[in-house]
Amino acid sequence: MARLHLQSPWQRYYDELEVFFEEDPEVRLIFDDDSMEVKIYVSDKLKAEALELLIPAEHDYGTVTLKTTIVPPNSIDGLEGASTKECMMCAFKNNPIVEEIRAVTGVLSNDIVYIIFRKEVVQYYNDDMGDAYGNCSTLYQDVAKRLFDSIPGVFFCTSVEDNYDFESVPVWP
Repeated sequence: MARLHLQSPWQRYYDELEVFFEEDPEVRLIFDDDSMEVKIYVSDKLKAEALELLIPAEHDYGTVTLKTTIVPPNSIDGLEGASTKECMMCAFKNNPIVEEIRAVTGVLSNDIVYIIFRKEVVQYYNDDMGDAYGNCSTLYQDVAKRLFDSIPGVFFCTSVEDNYDFESVPVWP
């Protein structure tokens, strides 16, 4: 049995960010526990601007406020007036966990964006007492729902099996 090691909610937030961007070659994260700040270094200008629009600058945990700072390579310009799909495509460009980004027109002629992640269970350290080994086992879509929960009209899902036959799905009258 693993040794009991409790972590703060802001450390969990950092762990989720880290597992989400660890395979992205353009993003590097650093957590400064003294200043309660997560710095996200991004080597692509447009991706930095997109992440700045998507990731909240502050998270309030009662008496503790965690700041999130996006550090771009140089000056940023180019995403003003961009659609949600374009912003998501910039934010997740070159991240191998994303299989596809689809936008469909909703009932009210609004865009609904689907971020489709590859099929993989990810694990990272968690102090959940229900898990004897201290790991969190989840899907990328669940991590994305917690990280980007304030974006309207965006849904996160995991890709279906490669041999899934959409034609055989019954249609309800």
